[in-house]
Amino acid sequence: MNIEDFHKIIKNALNKGPSAYDFINKKNINCGEKNQFCEDLAALLNQIKEAYECTKKLSEGDLDINCSKTNFFAMPAKNLQSNLNHLTWQAQQISDGDYNHKVSFLGDFSEAFNKMTESLKEKDALEKRLIEVLEEKATTDSLTKIANRSKFNEILTHEMERADRYQNGLSLIMLDIDHFKKINDTYGHIKGDETLKRLAEIVENNIRKSDFFARWGGEEFILLVPHTSLDNAAMLAEKLRKLVKTSKQPVDCQVTCSFGVTHFKKGDTANTFTDRADKALYKAKENGRDRVEITK
Repeated sequence: MNIEDFHKIIKNALNKGPSAYDFINKKNINCGEKNQFCEDLAALLNQIKEAYECTKKLSEGDLDINCSKTNFFAMPAKNLQSNLNHLTWQAQQISDGDYNHKVSFLGDFSEAFNKMTESLKEKDALEKRLIEVLEEKATTDSLTKIANRSKFNEILTHEMERADRYQNGLSLIMLDIDHFKKINDTYGHIKGDETLKRLAEIVENNIRKSDFFARWGGEEFILLVPHTSLDNAAMLAEKLRKLVKTSKQPVDCQVTCSFGVTHFKKGDTANTFTDRADKALYKAKENGRDRVEITK
């Protein structure tokens, strides 16, 4: 092949596109004294062909293109490949819930992508907060803001399993306000509600973080005391009884509580455990109220 023919092929390539570059892998180029020039030009066109093919594959969504490192013409395609691979990774992270990613290399697309990420982040935060609110409403007594009976039963089951496994002692205190109906009838339900909230406040401020206090229903409350013997639980109940009796109340009368105390026994169910505490509380009511009774 002489240089004139080679020139015609180059012109054909320029006119018809990269498909005309198929001649480049030929070795029988004979340009006389300018043979090295022809070979160098062929190598240059071969790089252009490779760059074109890489770019074409990239435009079709193939992110696994493989262009030679020395191909100057393919460098923009390789940079775009790297950016798109990183973008793919970022999109995967976002789909997994990590919204701390921003794109800065794709102009208007970057701005749209980042706005989408921020919207997803805000939506996710809103959904999490909504779940927290719903969980709180499902497990918290709306009046006193302490745990409700449903949440208490959940904790009770867990603590009973631990006590049964490790024999570490678990006591239960049940209490309610004496003559609460009279308080409501005399001072009204608003004052009655305030009295319930005041009782919850007194108890919560005088128990350990490991203890679990809840509203059992109406004017009745329940206190779970882990790692505590029956005698020590009775001492705690007596302390709370005195605090309630001597504390300032929202009504113009003395407020007292009766307490029933029991201890976890191997083989107990949630029903048998709470039933013993309830019987002890009923005993305190029968014996004159404003007192602590124990059922073993």
